[in-house]
Amino acid sequence: MMGNRESRSVPSSRLREQAEVRLKNQTDSLPDMSPEEVARLVHELHTHQIELEMQNEELRRAQDELIASRDRLSELYDFAPVGYLTLNDKGLVVEANLTFAKMLGIKRARLANQPLSAFILDDNQDVYYHHLRELLETRREHTCELRLRQSGGGFFWVELKCHAVEDRNGSVKIRSVANDISARRQVEEALHERESLLNEVGRLAKIGGWEMDLIARTAKWTQGVYDLIEIEPGQPIPGPDEHVDCYLPEYRPLVTEAMRALIEENKPLAFEALVRTAKGNVRWCRVLGRAIRDRDKCTRVFGTIQDITERKQAAAEIDRLAEFPRQNPNPVLRVTEEGIILYANEASTDLLKSWACRPGGPLPEEWRHVVSDTLATGMLQIGEVACGAKVYAITFAPMKNARSVNLYAMDITNRKRAEEELKIAKLAAEAANHAKSRFLANMSHEIRTPMTAIMGYVDLLQSFDTPRAEHRHYLNTIQTNADHLLTILNDILDLTQIDARKLKLETKACFPTQIVEDVRTLLQSQADEKQLTLDVDYVFPLPEAIQTDPGRLRQILINLVGNAIKFTNAGSITIKVACVEHKKKRPRLRIEVADTGIGISDEERSRLFQPFAQGNESMDQHYGGVGLGLTISQELAKRLGGQIDVESQPGQGSVFTLTIDAGPLDDVPMLKALDPTAAAEKMDRAPKPIKKLQGTVLVAEDEESLQYLLRRYLESAGLSVDMAADGEVAYEMAVESEARQEPYDLILMDIRMPKMDGHEVTRQLREHGWRGPIVAQTAHALTGERDKCLEAGCDEYIAKPGSMEELLALIAPFLSEPVESNA
Repeated sequence: MMGNRESRSVPSSRLREQAEVRLKNQTDSLPDMSPEEVARLVHELHTHQIELEMQNEELRRAQDELIASRDRLSELYDFAPVGYLTLNDKGLVVEANLTFAKMLGIKRARLANQPLSAFILDDNQDVYYHHLRELLETRREHTCELRLRQSGGGFFWVELKCHAVEDRNGSVKIRSVANDISARRQVEEALHERESLLNEVGRLAKIGGWEMDLIARTAKWTQGVYDLIEIEPGQPIPGPDEHVDCYLPEYRPLVTEAMRALIEENKPLAFEALVRTAKGNVRWCRVLGRAIRDRDKCTRVFGTIQDITERKQAAAEIDRLAEFPRQNPNPVLRVTEEGIILYANEASTDLLKSWACRPGGPLPEEWRHVVSDTLATGMLQIGEVACGAKVYAITFAPMKNARSVNLYAMDITNRKRAEEELKIAKLAAEAANHAKSRFLANMSHEIRTPMTAIMGYVDLLQSFDTPRAEHRHYLNTIQTNADHLLTILNDILDLTQIDARKLKLETKACFPTQIVEDVRTLLQSQADEKQLTLDVDYVFPLPEAIQTDPGRLRQILINLVGNAIKFTNAGSITIKVACVEHKKKRPRLRIEVADTGIGISDEERSRLFQPFAQGNESMDQHYGGVGLGLTISQELAKRLGGQIDVESQPGQGSVFTLTIDAGPLDDVPMLKALDPTAAAEKMDRAPKPIKKLQGTVLVAEDEESLQYLLRRYLESAGLSVDMAADGEVAYEMAVESEARQEPYDLILMDIRMPKMDGHEVTRQLREHGWRGPIVAQTAHALTGERDKCLEAGCDEYIAKPGSMEELLALIAPFLSEPVESNA
């Protein structure tokens, strides 16, 4: 049909032309036409009419499609996700889509003929006008970022892309696209803040900075890189061509490719690798870098390098700790907020059995409540649960994001046991503290009482014109109280040495009967004052001699017999001595001290050998004493291979039994009776003659009273004495005597002196070359003091206070042969 239409188009057009010509001529008569021509003309007119109708229909359809397309384009324009607007060259809004109006929060009609600048924040106005001016001048597309004001008072960021076009009339129109970039800007600002924070952290972390100049082929480092690579500042450093050699060989391809991508493709540099320092150490480092380009050519690269060895080690440790729940010997569980057990390690088996639970099942109800409270409060909860013989402390840790709770159990069985023991120890400590307080009160009384007597009798000697016959009585009283004070001090020192396990014994052959008789003789006067009978009962046969420390044995017996006399008001004290066998071991000496005194209850006997304790407080007040004697005696008895036992009833007296190791007795004569003559000879206490000594002695002593006393002691023995009041003077006098070739025969050196103590004086004299004897004298009588003196260079040591006989006996071997005299 189309072919026919095309074939007829030429004659039809000709006919139309003819018809138009004739119509213009407006002739009333028809041209001369044959009927065939008329028929043909009518046919052509009908055909042309049909074609016109068809074309008209196609035109209507095209018009409808055009309208629909325009409507679609209008919708796309209005509801596009970005804002579209058109401005004139004055910056007035010619048109805008609905999206842009919604961005501003106003109706589109209000935008017409409004300047866009009215919606731009003040601090962005300069950017906008600069952008508009450049656009109109260059006619090139421009993009800028601005903040636009919303009708509600807020603002938002937009990216405005504009290009200029001319219409048919030559007017300039600015087509613009506004894209809301508020979210992007927030992210960028957050990233900027984070970058600032990271830079500050990097400074605090002392991350090293580096830079390489690719044109000059040089490099620069900050101190941090020098420290990392272990190169001293000023030494040559690797440049762009050599820096890869700092890394271990297996990491060099990685470093080379990363640097190539940075330089050629401008890809940021970021890698982790192992470096070998100049000193041969291997460290993990993280390298970051950026490039600086000039006309698309990379000229410099710079960045940071950080020592991440500890982080790598920590990461390895984290990997290892990931095995913690499985390898943990303590129960570890995870439960849901409903209390369902999600996970339990192998160590939880016994705990789950005690709860009658299993993985996948619920916890006991009481613990489900704890789980709920843990998640509700977001705080740790701790509970305890018994599991057989064990006690667990369970920590409930909330995992909020997972809505679950981790249970960490710890075996606290030993801690609970220790707490109970601590309670018991606390009670014992409180009791000991109470006993110590009693001891301090008693000791104060025991020290102040003899001190009062000493001071009183000294006052009598100084203040009153007393007969000379009474002087001896006063002096004896002073001596007795001084001996009592010395006994108290010795007891305290003995207890200190026992506690420090430094008490030393001097085992040697001694006569047990002589020791017993010595004790009876010593304490007989005390018994006589209270009108008590003091007897000794020997159970023969007895060894004539035993191997033990006689001084310590005498100390124990004095304490036991002295206590018996103290706590007996009427009756007698009996000392019974026997030698007994002890379970097929060496024989033992047994000495019983029986009295008819006040006796001891079972409760009092339980604490009888505790330090600072007597039977009870009323006994402390009535009988006095510091409560150390029996404690020390029991410890001494144990050191001598035995112990002290006691049997007693209140009001019926007491029997204290001392047993000690007697030593080997194979060749020791056994006594069948006590020979009074031999005993008298052994117990002869006639005054020993004073030993006359020869020589000169330098006495280093700062106390004037002791200077006078020592001078009298030494001069009475025939010695020549010089005095030095401090350590420096003593040193100078000794050196001067040697320079005169008249060195002192002996130096008696006080240890505690001003300016220079005795230890230092002795050391300096020995370094100077002094070879003469030096004997230390000090009131420091604790264990170890003698060793300190000998280490300093002293030849011997004596403790203060001491008697004249003890002092002279000690120094005699260092001087000329003594001459005995009865003077």
